[in-house]
Amino acid sequence: MLYGISRQMLCNIELGKNSVSINTLINICNVSGLSADYIVLNKTDDSSYLEKIQNKFSKYSEEELEKAIRIMKDITNC
Repeated sequence: MLYGISRQMLCNIELGKNSVSINTLINICNVSGLSADYIVLNKTDDSSYLEKIQNKFSKYSEEELEKAIRIMKDITNC
């Protein structure tokens, strides 16, 4: 379970079939490092957002990054 919800639930949220509770939204924000503004409104300060992503990815080996990419591709393949 990613973000404390099932993969199917996440797919349904992304497709607009299910709503998301505030607690789940907060958990998604905490786990992903994304702001609620970005998730809900698609708003971001590009420079700080890109810097945060680079900082998070710099902590992982190439093998770990490849695994994360496979997981993300799997998750987004609803």
